[in-house]
Amino acid sequence: MVSRTLKEVLRFGIVGGINTAVDFGVFFLSIAIGVPRVGAQVLGYTAGVINSFVWNKHFTFQDNEKTSIGKVLWFVMVNLLSLGISSGAIYYLPLLGISIGIAKIIVTILTLVINFVGYRLFVFGRKEGQ
Repeated sequence: MVSRTLKEVLRFGIVGGINTAVDFGVFFLSIAIGVPRVGAQVLGYTAGVINSFVWNKHFTFQDNEKTSIGKVLWFVMVNLLSLGISSGAIYYLPLLGISIGIAKIIVTILTLVINFVGYRLFVFGRKEGQ
């Protein structure tokens, strides 16, 4: 029997793949039209986050509770943490000689770990009032 956590991780991976495609697409399109890399990171990440909430709520964590302001705020807080870390990394990693493509992959892995743990513990894994 497959554990709940393993099912969530697998579903999160599927949703993450979709979110990553959205994020990378917007990121590299933004770079191509001249948006600075940190601005492009914010735009790409934001597009992925919007997609992420809906798919993770319903598909990954199968959260049938009504979407509350508290749940959205927790989701935003987890993503702001990820955005801060990813924006700093996307700025500094190329300064260390790492290509923008490799930097983007590193940043994506970091945010995947932060987001899964944050969503599981603070967004979709807790009942309202906890």
